[in-house]
Amino acid sequence: MSELHTTAKELVADDRGILAADESSGTIEKRFDSIELESTEESRRA
Repeated sequence: MSELHTTAKELVADDRGILAADESSGTIEKRFDSIELESTEESRRA
């Protein structure tokens, strides 16, 4: 299995996914509040 294929499978493994968001800090903070996740630079990059 190629490295790219392995990486792609790991990105979408159970309870994981990719979120590409072009939202304001306020909007993303509301979304994170709904799942009880602190909106920090690190959590927005995760």
